Amino acid sequence: MPRRPLNSDAAPSAHDRRARGEDAKSVNSSAICATEDTPSSRPACAEGRGVVVQRPPRQGLLIDYEYCTGCHSCEVACKQEHDYPVGKGGINLCEILTEKPDKTYRIDYLPFTTMYCDLCHARTSEGRQPACVKHCQASTMYHGDVAKLAKIMEEKPHCALFTPR
Repeated sequence: MPRRPLNSDAAPSAHDRRARGEDAKSVNSSAICATEDTPSSRPACAEGRGVVVQRPPRQGLLIDYEYCTGCHSCEVACKQEHDYPVGKGGINLCEILTEKPDKTYRIDYLPFTTMYCDLCHARTSEGRQPACVKHCQASTMYHGDVAKLAKIMEEKPHCALFTPR
């Protein structure tokens, strides 16, 4: 079935609104209608007879780099957990050297996720923390729902929130 053009002035159907989680019957914005997108299934979704599936909240990794000591435990744990070869990993530690106005230097360490990071899906699906979070010796890494991590982030001035897919 052809899709409506994006620039169409026509109002979205009830099925389209439910698929985007905009229907009033949806509990949260990550609800999707699991019926097939066919003309015969649209009335079922519009009337609330379709199967609505709740997606789990998006997960993320919050790193408070103000207190990261640069110990590389996160890198080592990730490489061991996933058996990555040398030069490949789900998290890398970057060292940032900044000269201050008084001519002294500040060293910051910023662990950042790479395209290989899946937030240790095998571990987190069992209710365990990702390997990097578990093994962070300075306890500067947090894993959880993005909304909850964003609230923690408001209280911490030097942190980064990663939401790898």
